[in-house]
Amino acid sequence: MSSSDGYGWSSADPPDSCGYLAEPILDILGALEVGSVLDLGSGNGSLCGRLAERGFDVAGAEYDAEGH
Repeated sequence: MSSSDGYGWSSADPPDSCGYLAEPILDILGALEVGSVLDLGSGNGSLCGRLAERGFDVAGAEYDAEGH
């Protein structure tokens, strides 16, 4: 999906602003033996994808249709 489709994210890659947080979050959730995660404000869903790859049941929601 491109930003011209009315959504502010033009890539499924983690954004520079918070992509560095994925590994610590995955480590913490793994240590807590969490099975399900709700990611509110999930942006382009990159963290949701990483969580799902690691076996978490995950749902994400993004309120801002423009991705701000």
